[in-house]
Amino acid sequence: MSVRIDHYRVESIRTDAQRDDFVLWLTAQVDAMPRGIPNMPASQWIEANIIIVEGDYQGPYSFKLTPYLREIADRMSIRSLTQEIAIIKSNQLGMSMLSFALMCYYIYYGIGPMLFISGDADMAEETFEKRLDPMLEASNLRQLIKPMVKKSGGARATGDTKGTKAYKGTFARAVGPNSEGKLRSFPARINIIEEIDVYPQTLKGKGNPVEKAVRRSDNFGVNKRIYY
Repeated sequence: MSVRIDHYRVESIRTDAQRDDFVLWLTAQVDAMPRGIPNMPASQWIEANIIIVEGDYQGPYSFKLTPYLREIADRMSIRSLTQEIAIIKSNQLGMSMLSFALMCYYIYYGIGPMLFISGDADMAEETFEKRLDPMLEASNLRQLIKPMVKKSGGARATGDTKGTKAYKGTFARAVGPNSEGKLRSFPARINIIEEIDVYPQTLKGKGNPVEKAVRRSDNFGVNKRIYY
């Protein structure tokens, strides 16, 4: 039994100018896609690219100073099979510095969305401003922070605010643990959750804030990374 298939030519309703605009838009989307994740562990990328500009030590990031952090960084690599890491620690061991080095790593490769949660909203945004921003600048990564869309009416969109960094079609966001709405507003492939000991146990009967954040990663399956 044979089935006859009639082929019809569909004429485009776009003008030449509209078609050219569409090609430019599509090319920009392809250019913004990640170029591929190398097999290089995150620790090697961090040592090769990250510059520290705060604290007693300033200069290229080196795990020789904090060798106990190397395995943690490598398990947070994109090609790692580890999905969640939880750490019980004392203060001033370099964990927060690693958090921001890892965020730079994800920004460089266009991996997101990413959620950074600290003691409260003001603390999270201030930490973004005073620790992530200088690291991005010193490590020559600032140019990667760009808006995902253009605002209408001539308004300027930088993609770079106190609590949000837009990059390569995705974003990183700083929030506090007390806003149930913000914790569940967006999916998050990367969750960096600090200062858990000061979080409320429940958000006015709406559940635990850590659980709220973690559930936003469910759709990413084995690609999620959660760092407590």
